[in-house]
Amino acid sequence: MANIISVDEYMSFVMAMLLAVGVAFLVPLGIVMLNLAGVLTHERFRTWRRMMIFAVFLIAGMANPSPDPISMLILGGACAALVEAAECLVWSHDRRRARAHPDPYAGLADDQLSPLRLDHTDTPSRLT
Repeated sequence: MANIISVDEYMSFVMAMLLAVGVAFLVPLGIVMLNLAGVLTHERFRTWRRMMIFAVFLIAGMANPSPDPISMLILGGACAALVEAAECLVWSHDRRRARAHPDPYAGLADDQLSPLRLDHTDTPSRLT
């Protein structure tokens, strides 16, 4: 019996797997960071969730250096679970942000005036 796999091939496979898993597990962190920056809201995340999960499995299939589907499903399933956990964090952060800063225009119709309170004490006085 002879060892067919050389050390170089094994190390390149292990490094490629580590890189693929590392990049795939950083995607949910990027989602949470985009939400904290105010770029990605939960409503937008909810509408694009199916496409994101599909993209996670697609990227897991392309990033996986081995041709077997089991490792792709393990990587994609773990990353999909982390994306769902990121959705929970995005939802809770948006809810907390909405409670802290309520929208003053939430109950207004499109043709209704805004509830601006302009006090004349805030404006500088004119010298005449």
